[in-house]
Amino acid sequence: MASPGLNRWLLSQLAKAPGTAGALMADPVVEAARSWEPADRALSDLSTDLLSPDLVAALDGAEASRMPADRPPYAHQLAAWRAALERKQSVLVTAGTGAGKTECFLIPILQDCLAAGRPGAGIRAILIYPLNALIESQRERLSAWVRGLGGQVRFALLNGDTPETEREAKIKSDKFELRSRQAIRSTPPHILVTNITMLEYLLLRGADQPIIRASQGALRWVVLDEAHSYAGSQAAEMALLLRRVRAGFGVASKDVRLVATSATIGGEERTEEKLAAFAAALAGQDPGQVEVIEGREQIADLPLAGAEFPLDPSSLSELTPEDLGSQLAVHPRVQALRSALTESGQPLSNVARILMSDPERKTDAGRLLDLCGQAIWQDRPLLPWRAHVFHRAQGGIWACPDPTCPHRASELADEGSGWRFGATYLSPRAACKCGAPVYEVVACTECGTTHLQGVLTQGAQPRLDPPDPGEGDDFALDAEPEEDDGPSSLGSTGWVAVPSQAGGYKGWLSAEGRWFDNAAPAESRAFPLRLIDDVKERGCCAQAGRAGLMGLRFGPNFLIGNGVSGLLKDLAPPDGRPGLPCGGRRAISFSDSRQGVARLAAKLQQGVERDLTRAFLWHAVQEKSDSGADPGEVDALRKKIAAMEAAGLGDLAEDDRRKLAEMTSGQSAPIAWKELIQGLAAHP
Repeated sequence: MASPGLNRWLLSQLAKAPGTAGALMADPVVEAARSWEPADRALSDLSTDLLSPDLVAALDGAEASRMPADRPPYAHQLAAWRAALERKQSVLVTAGTGAGKTECFLIPILQDCLAAGRPGAGIRAILIYPLNALIESQRERLSAWVRGLGGQVRFALLNGDTPETEREAKIKSDKFELRSRQAIRSTPPHILVTNITMLEYLLLRGADQPIIRASQGALRWVVLDEAHSYAGSQAAEMALLLRRVRAGFGVASKDVRLVATSATIGGEERTEEKLAAFAAALAGQDPGQVEVIEGREQIADLPLAGAEFPLDPSSLSELTPEDLGSQLAVHPRVQALRSALTESGQPLSNVARILMSDPERKTDAGRLLDLCGQAIWQDRPLLPWRAHVFHRAQGGIWACPDPTCPHRASELADEGSGWRFGATYLSPRAACKCGAPVYEVVACTECGTTHLQGVLTQGAQPRLDPPDPGEGDDFALDAEPEEDDGPSSLGSTGWVAVPSQAGGYKGWLSAEGRWFDNAAPAESRAFPLRLIDDVKERGCCAQAGRAGLMGLRFGPNFLIGNGVSGLLKDLAPPDGRPGLPCGGRRAISFSDSRQGVARLAAKLQQGVERDLTRAFLWHAVQEKSDSGADPGEVDALRKKIAAMEAAGLGDLAEDDRRKLAEMTSGQSAPIAWKELIQGLAAHP
C-alpha cells in the first residue's frame, strides 16, 4: 500500500510473537506422540501358523510401506489378524493416528485372497472409503505388497475417475492392478477399493452386472474405514447398503467379515459393548460375532527422578542420543513434562514453564523439546512429540475516518506516514475507541492509495454505514477487474478518500455516519472527506478508471497457497528422492470448501508453471550473455566480496571487484520470442 506508516503498523502487528494478543500465530500446542505396544512375536514367526511365507516375504521386500520380517507387528494388529483369520470374527479396531489400522485389515485380506486361488474368481473383499483421496492413498501400499506376491492377488480402485476402457487408461492394467472398468468387468479382482456412491452404481448399473455374476458367493470381506464418521441416518443407510451388497453378491451375513476402523473412542460406560453392537448392526450379525480391539499405548518406564540440574540446550546438544537419554530421563522437569504431555496437549508457554520455570523462554523450551525427541532411552525415543500450529485468517483491516483520532498507533501518526485516517484495527468492530464509525480499508490495485469502504445509502440524508464483515473471496487478489462495474446503486458500496484526492465530491462525514455536502451542523462532530459512489470516478491515479479497490482479506486457502512451500522446507526434512519437488516432501491440506480446494489446486499449479517458465527465461538470458560468465561463479564471487567487506577487509577485495565487473559487464544479446518458445517446448 502507498502509506508507509500503515505498512509499518501492519508489520508490527502481524510479526507479533506467537500466542500474544492479536498475533497471526497461536501458541503452538505440543502433545506426546503415542507409541503402540508391540506383539510378542516377529512377523517372520507368524509364517508357521497364521500368515503364508509368500506374504511375509512380500511385506518384507516391498519398496514402499515395508514391514520388516524381523520386527513384531503391533499387539492390536496381531489381535485383529487372529480374530479375523482364526476365529473368522468381524472386527472393530479403535486406535489413534499412526497406529497402523490399515494393516489390521489388509494383511488378513491378502492372506485370505492367497488361499482363495487365482484372480478372476470374483471379488473377495470390498474396501469402502469416505473420500477419493483416501482411496488413492491405498494404491501405493497395495501395489507394493501385491507385486511381491507375483500376481497371485489383484486389486482395483473404482471411483469416478476410473476410465471406462483400457484405451482411455493412461496406465494400462497388469497382473497386479486393473485400471479400467472394462478390465474390472472382464476379470474381477480379488480386492475392490471404492466409495459409497460407486458401490451403489455397481449394484444398479447394467454394465456392471458381469462383476456381480462373476462374484456370486465369493465375497468374504467388507471394510469400513473411518467408521466413526457414520452416525445416525448415515449409519442406517450404510447398514441397508451392506445388506443389498450381500444379497447382490449371493452371500449371507454370517459369511462376510466386517472390519471397521475408527479413531480412539472412549469416555463412556460400556464403550466396548456399544461399539460391538454398532459394528454388529452394520454387519447384520449378532454382537457375539464382533470383536472390539483397542490399541494399547506403550509408555517406557522412567527411573526414579534425580536431583535438579540446569537444562542448557547448547551443552546438551553435544551429547550422543544415548548419553542424552541417560541425562534427561532422570531429570524431574523432563519427567514432569512427559507426564503433562501424555495426559493432554500443552501450549509451548506451559512447556517453557515446566522446563525453564519461565513461560517466556519458549525458544529454549523448543530446543529442549527437540533434544527430548532425539534422546534414546531403553532403545526408544525418550519423548516423541508432535506440535499443532494454528494460524488465523485475516478477514480485512478496519479504520476510523477521523484524521485527528487520538488512538492512532505511533506508526500512523508519525510525519511521513502517508496515513490520513484514524486508528486501525485487525478485526471488525462497531466503533472506534474515539466513538467514530469504523470502515474497511481498501487499496487501489494500481497505485496502492488507501480508501475507506462502507455501505452507502442515498436519500435526503445520505449515510455511509460500516460494511458487513462477511466472508470475502480468498483469491480476490488474483482476480482480474470486471469490465462492467457500473455506478453504485442505493444501499451499495461507497468509499471515502482524503480531501486532497480528485474524484467524487467533497463534504463532511459525521461521527454518526451521516454525509453532508455542505457544512455539517455545528453540534455534530464531522470529518472533511471526499465521497465516491462510483469506483471508476476516483482520482487516486491515472489508472483508477480500470483498476479496482481491494480489501486485505487473506483466508486459509490464500495463506496455504502462498506458504505451503516454505512450510515444507522449514518443517520436514527431504526424503532424498532426486528429481521430485521439495526432495519428496508432501503435504495434505483439508478444507470444507470444494470450490476453495479447486481454486487452490489451480493456483498452486499455475504458480509452479510460472516459476518454471521464469527460471527457463533467466537461464536462457544468462546463456546468451556476451560475457559468457557462469552464473554460479558470479554468485560465489559476490558472496566472497561481501564476506570480506563484512570482516573489514574490503581493501583486499579490489581484484575480486575488478574481476566481477569484467564478468558482468557484457550485455545480454536479444533472444527471439520464437526461439524461447521452441527452447521451452524442448526442455526436459
